[in-house]
Amino acid sequence: MGWAFIYGLSEGNPVKLTVLFDYDGNGCGYNTGFKDHDYIYWPVISFTSFSDIAAKTVCVNRCPTISAQLVASECISNSEYTTCNTATTTAYDSKLYLNRFCIPDLSSAASTPQMAAFEKAVMEDYGGNYLTSYMGDVFTCWWVFIACAGISFVMSFVYMCFIKCCAKILVWITIFLGFFVLLGCAIYIYLTADTYAEEDSTRNYMYYTSYSLFGICAVYLLIVL
Repeated sequence: MGWAFIYGLSEGNPVKLTVLFDYDGNGCGYNTGFKDHDYIYWPVISFTSFSDIAAKTVCVNRCPTISAQLVASECISNSEYTTCNTATTTAYDSKLYLNRFCIPDLSSAASTPQMAAFEKAVMEDYGGNYLTSYMGDVFTCWWVFIACAGISFVMSFVYMCFIKCCAKILVWITIFLGFFVLLGCAIYIYLTADTYAEEDSTRNYMYYTSYSLFGICAVYLLIVL
C-alpha cells in the first residue's frame, strides 16, 4: 500500500482530482494561463442536463455579483463564451462554494426560483452535498493532513527513544495510571449515583457498577503488589 501511494505521487498528479474544467477543457487554476483563475462560473444560468451544467462554464478569479461585476481580466473566455465579463452578460449575485464553485447566492434580493433550481442541480450533479463537501474540505485542509503526519512521525520517534531509555519506568507508569483511571471512574460513578432519586433504578445500577470497579481495583492491586 505504501509503495502504491509513493508510486502514485511520483508518477501521477493528485492535484487533478480537484481540478474543475471550463467548456474547452482548460483546468481552472491548473493549466498555463489559468493559474490565477481558480473558480468556475456560469455566465448564463440555463440547463437541461448534467452536460449543460458541467460544460457551460468559464474560469474566473473571483465570484461576481450584480454590484461588483467581472471585467475581462478577471474571466478567461472560451469557445462557448467569447466574452464572459458579466458587464455584457446576464449578471447575478454569486458566492464561493467549497472553494471551487461560483454558485447563485440565494440570500440575494435578486434571487429567483431558477437560481435555486440551478444551485440544487450543481450540488447534486457534482457528487451530492455530502460527498462534494467532504472532498472540498480535504482539499481546503490538505496542509492539516501533512502537518498531522509530520507531528505523528516526530512523536512516534520520540516515543521509541523514550521506550528504549525508560522502558521499566514506562511500564510502571502505565500500570499505576491504569489503576488510578479505574479508581477515578469508580469514585465518579459512585458520587454521580447520589444525584439520582431513590426510586430511580439507574441509581442502583450505578452503585453496582461503582462497586464492581472498586472490586476490580482491589484485584488489580493484589496482582501488582
